[in-house]
Amino acid sequence: MNGKTYANGLGPVVVVGAVVVVDVEPVEDGRTSVVVVVAGDVGDCAVDGAAAGADEQPAARPQATATLHHAHLVRRPFTSDLPLRAMKRFGCVAIGIAVLAAGCNVDQSSSTPDTLAPLGTPSNTVPPTLPVTTLPASTVAAVAVVPASTMVLPSGACVFSPPPPSSEVTFEVGTRLYTVNPANGTTSCLSELTLDDAGPLRWSPAGDRVLLNSVTVFDGSKALPSGYLSTNNRVSWSYPTGKALIAPAVADSHLLWRTAGQPQTRTDISFLARTDVAAYHPAGRNIFAAGQAADGTEGLFVASNRGQNPRLLAHLDEPNTAITEIGADPSGSRVYFIHDHKNGTFHVHAIDLPGLTITDVAQVAEPVAKLTINFVAGAALAVRVGDCAGLTRTQVFNAGASIDQPAAFAAISTEPIGWLDAQQIVLSTRPSGCSGPSDLWIWNIATSAATPLVGNVDAVAIRSVLTSFGELPGDINSAAPG
Repeated sequence: MNGKTYANGLGPVVVVGAVVVVDVEPVEDGRTSVVVVVAGDVGDCAVDGAAAGADEQPAARPQATATLHHAHLVRRPFTSDLPLRAMKRFGCVAIGIAVLAAGCNVDQSSSTPDTLAPLGTPSNTVPPTLPVTTLPASTVAAVAVVPASTMVLPSGACVFSPPPPSSEVTFEVGTRLYTVNPANGTTSCLSELTLDDAGPLRWSPAGDRVLLNSVTVFDGSKALPSGYLSTNNRVSWSYPTGKALIAPAVADSHLLWRTAGQPQTRTDISFLARTDVAAYHPAGRNIFAAGQAADGTEGLFVASNRGQNPRLLAHLDEPNTAITEIGADPSGSRVYFIHDHKNGTFHVHAIDLPGLTITDVAQVAEPVAKLTINFVAGAALAVRVGDCAGLTRTQVFNAGASIDQPAAFAAISTEPIGWLDAQQIVLSTRPSGCSGPSDLWIWNIATSAATPLVGNVDAVAIRSVLTSFGELPGDINSAAPG
């Protein structure tokens, strides 16, 4: 605190509209936040990163007047042609378009310091207590029984390097963040972490910053507070550059937007009465969100990246069910979501744009989670299937076909971490369950080969750079208020 900086060791869903989701978190010191509804006076169609002033950092005004802005309904000829009876076969969703009222709320009560304690200071770091291991490059059939040999971790100063041209695997052991080159197994240390920051990590789309344990944004030189709580596991980056963070608030499920590392820019851009989950469209102009609208309608919605012009995309026609995860394909023309029917049945759906065609990617009588979409447009996606109380498995879906994980993984739990390219995916494996230290493997879905990478890591994430993405098709952006 008090001005110190991080140390790096050297000193498929249907899109009909656009939505921006922001998370409203309670202030850490316990003060009550003041929510003010303001007119839509911030940019709603600028691509993330294109206009940092107006788009990435909407002004917070302490004396804003409560004003309601209205979205405009855009009727599409194809909406009347949607086969409702076919939709009912999925027992999951009905497609529709709705006009909703939404506002942008500004909270002035937060005064979080700009910087955190240095990374790696002796008082708040702990050396790795669990050895990282390299699994022998034997056949995958020996996965569950082969012994692991200890790998010597890099010692000395950590160097936060820029993202490489190809994807890399980053992982934590204790309070040190490492990276490993999947091609040759070379490992280096990127940074030392504080105890508060050790935990789940997520890289920005540009690969230049990392979100640590939901609470800290680190760019290699400074550690800045995110403004979100460590208990909020729904924080995600804006796209395509990662200038901002969004998440539904833990306290009230309002959607909050913050410039990354500047929590004082917290803005409530909720366009739903309750936001369960939200995610940016890859082009950055729109946000998808699932939850409940003010009129009680539950489903999947889309709005501008400031919460304006919200539209209903998919209406949940079964009560007490929920959309738990959302992810858009980099092509910009398909969005995926997981639908929990709350009766033991889970669906993975895709909506293609602008035709609003919905398909059932998977229907499983087991829990489904960890929706893992490739950064290559139109490539395969993966999910985790199974109950975390027992064994889980990784299922891949590619071009309408389902691909099972190698049979040798059947006796252990696996889950997808992220894609290295269009064919290779990194899996986390454990004796059972979904938590605790894990071993990492690379599975090539084209050849069925499985290659051991590193073992006994505490947290892991793929670091890649989004270089190609498509715009949201249709007239959604042109119809949004200026």
